[in-house]
Amino acid sequence: MVSMQLKPKQPEKYNGKRDFQVIDNWITSVDSYFALTHTKPPDIYHYLNTILTGEAATWFRFLYRNIDSNAVTWETVKTSIKAYFVPPNYTHRLRDEWAYLRQTTTVSDYYTRLTQLTMQLREVEEE
Repeated sequence: MVSMQLKPKQPEKYNGKRDFQVIDNWITSVDSYFALTHTKPPDIYHYLNTILTGEAATWFRFLYRNIDSNAVTWETVKTSIKAYFVPPNYTHRLRDEWAYLRQTTTVSDYYTRLTQLTMQLREVEEE
């Protein structure tokens, strides 16, 4: 049996956009990338320096400026990213949007938006 070496696609860069869905999708992508590549400290710190841009890069360099790169874990960073970049009233806004959602376009568009809101609310409530 021949063993194949999987070469996963690198995650997209994250620029600090304060959108839970963007953040959650990006974190999930990085979770998988680190799992598939068996990335451990200090490589986590250095890799994140290459895929964080804009406000996210500035935030990361500031927050972890005095921390040994060997001590930077992905679990700690992703918790910090959510705490800093997810708007504090995000869950409340989603619930309001879900409660006041009305069909103003096609049934398909309405159903799609309702489903997206439901999935996002479940994701937030799990956390």
